Amino acid sequence: MQLDRRSFAFGAASAALLPTASTVRAQAPTIFQRVRPSDPSWPDEGRWKALGEKVGERLVKVRSPLRDCIAAEALQGAACADFIKHVKNPFYIGDEIGLTQNFGWLDAWTSQPSEYAVVAANSADVVAAVNFARKNRLRLVVKAGDTATSAPPMLRTRCSSGRAG
Repeated sequence: MQLDRRSFAFGAASAALLPTASTVRAQAPTIFQRVRPSDPSWPDEGRWKALGEKVGERLVKVRSPLRDCIAAEALQGAACADFIKHVKNPFYIGDEIGLTQNFGWLDAWTSQPSEYAVVAANSADVVAAVNFARKNRLRLVVKAGDTATSAPPMLRTRCSSGRAG
């Protein structure tokens, strides 16, 4: 291929219009990251209290029955026996706020419950929880109630430290 003066001039002029590497870096979008409980920007108790005032008594701090059962002193307790008895029932797992359908995978990830849950009674609760999660960059998990169990829908702000990997 032969390069003539006109092609060279056109190429040089076109190259001048291309963005430089520093311009591209300056325009690079910032990465959106969700906040975890260990992060400094995790909502403080005041913000959670403000959400609680919007949704009433339906903001609950989640406790995992599995975590209670794993504790060494609880292994022989009645709560652990009750958990083992009911955990085989998928409706129990669906109704229990602190449980997920799966407990994890050895050396890959571990199920970890959300820190808080909103047991939504109406659309205003859903709107308040979704807006709170968006504003505070929280993961949001929707755990819907089943018509067979008459459990109310729960919006959970999900924050798990374990990931498949």
